[in-house]
Amino acid sequence: MFRMHSRRIGPGTLVVLAAISLAAFEVAGFDPVSPAFAQTPAPVTLSGLFDPDLADLKTTQQLLDAIKNAHRDCYPPRVKFTVVVPGVGDPLFYNTLAGARAEALAKALPKLGLAPGQFKVDWVIGAVDGVLVSYDKFTPDDDKEAPKLKVTSIPPKGARVKAGDKIKVTIKASERYEDGHKSWPSGVHQIRLAVVGGGGELTVDGMDYARPTQPCERRTFVATFIVPRNPFPIVRLKAIAEDDVGHQDSEDAVFYTVDHWQGTYEHFYDITDQFFMHAVSREFITFDFYETSKGTGFKPAKLEGQAHVTWTQSGELVARDCAGWYHPLKTVAWDAQLTGTVRHEPNGGTIIDLRATPKLGPKVISPDYNGTSARPSYFGKCKGDTVQYAWGGFGFTLKPGQDHLDEPERENPLAKGETGQKYGKIHVEFVGK
Repeated sequence: MFRMHSRRIGPGTLVVLAAISLAAFEVAGFDPVSPAFAQTPAPVTLSGLFDPDLADLKTTQQLLDAIKNAHRDCYPPRVKFTVVVPGVGDPLFYNTLAGARAEALAKALPKLGLAPGQFKVDWVIGAVDGVLVSYDKFTPDDDKEAPKLKVTSIPPKGARVKAGDKIKVTIKASERYEDGHKSWPSGVHQIRLAVVGGGGELTVDGMDYARPTQPCERRTFVATFIVPRNPFPIVRLKAIAEDDVGHQDSEDAVFYTVDHWQGTYEHFYDITDQFFMHAVSREFITFDFYETSKGTGFKPAKLEGQAHVTWTQSGELVARDCAGWYHPLKTVAWDAQLTGTVRHEPNGGTIIDLRATPKLGPKVISPDYNGTSARPSYFGKCKGDTVQYAWGGFGFTLKPGQDHLDEPERENPLAKGETGQKYGKIHVEFVGK
């Protein structure tokens, strides 16, 4: 145990003197073989980190080994360094020395492999000269995050399925530090698989693991879902894991019972025009859509889906009275719902037409001369114009037997007086076969 002595140095000043040894870490009530602390390294005393009366830290092998021992596979690194300076001589000096040594050690530890939240450093005045190292969770240091999930399935996510098909889902959950769980683990208590639809979710199968939970135990659960008769166009399964204090994480596994497409669209330009404005713009759109009804005869099938639109723009005026006026790079993004039609031609071709809602993104400031780039006026009043990027959808045709499309966009050539480059391309593929 600590043997504590104290004496007052001057008015109102209390200096604590501790004769500290490894016995100081025999904490009352501590069970060294309890499951929660089974992997806790033993405390150690480091010597030789500082020369007498100096605060310059030496990176010794002993220090590196102590840091390495803080990294355990299951638990996050939690280590406390206590700098001990003998209380001999001038109290002002040894208090200042202890504080300087603690500061030097705290500054060096992040460079040696410990993040700021993974260690604590303090100091005491004692009967030895060294650094005491103890390993344990900090107080309070609770489980602050959900288990980490890894979900796989047979058939794979995004596949085409039909009534009666079996979807085998494997759910792996862990609260081990090495698997990405950074706070103190409480352990995986429950795993379940649910099917989502009709505004809610229904559990298909699950497992509750007995308490007390095992913080370091990786859990694996396998469940099978049978696609029902007359299924929805999308079969949406949700894998859910919950730890012992109630934190949940989930991951969706989506399957299609109808034709399904996905793809990307990109348009880019980097141009300086005849009005001495240099502008850069990039539009990038990801989309995903599927049939919601079957076409009959000349009546096309209906499509629904979603798109994510990203527009990045910047510009600079490079000549005349507004030279140097710069509009910094700006990115806006939004989600849009897709609706449209697909027509399967008698010759095997496919014609698809889609419309996006909303088609206008957030307003941004575009670089400009007094609100117009067509007829600039040179009075030094350079400003930007409020614009909105518009993307209303697209259409394309697949030839007979073609299940994907990769082609450049029909692009107008550079106008007279323009220099730079511009291009566009679209990628669409039929998935879920």
